[in-house]
Amino acid sequence: DTTSIVVPKPFDLSLRKFITNINGTEITNRIPQVDVSKLASGEATTATYNHTKTPLKVAIGDVVTYTIRVYNEGDIDGYVEEITDHLPDQLDIENGWKIASSTDLKTIKTEYLSKANETTDGANKISAFNGTTLAYKDVKIKCRVVATDPMADKITNIADITKFSDGDGNTVTDRDS
Repeated sequence: DTTSIVVPKPFDLSLRKFITNINGTEITNRIPQVDVSKLASGEATTATYNHTKTPLKVAIGDVVTYTIRVYNEGDIDGYVEEITDHLPDQLDIENGWKIASSTDLKTIKTEYLSKANETTDGANKISAFNGTTLAYKDVKIKCRVVATDPMADKITNIADITKFSDGDGNTVTDRDS
């Protein structure tokens, strides 16, 4: 008599956010350089992302574009159903995102990469890790620097993946969320 145990494949999305443009000038030195060696060998469940986080100088009125990149570190294709961005007081939204609630004007959300929002079947799907390269999808957010009292020395902008699904659009658990 034998018993089989089915071990589910891991689902794992990873978000990185970086500045890619200030006032129309492209910023290219902040794009993550991804090391998948430990992920591929099984030594780790997360890739290593190397990218500078040295602050950049901006002024009131400047327009800053962030790229939010979602990588798939898991063994299952997936979708980012929703991304939530928590804007600091010094940033106002400039494009394509919706305010999360009338009482919280600095929390914004997008379903840009969702299964329901894709224009062709599978266009927003992020393929599973193939052992060599991480697949990813990008969404951009454009913000304007606004004055606050007091004005902060550093502005920190944080985003999260708040909803996700597998490659068929089914609910799934992310292994490290």
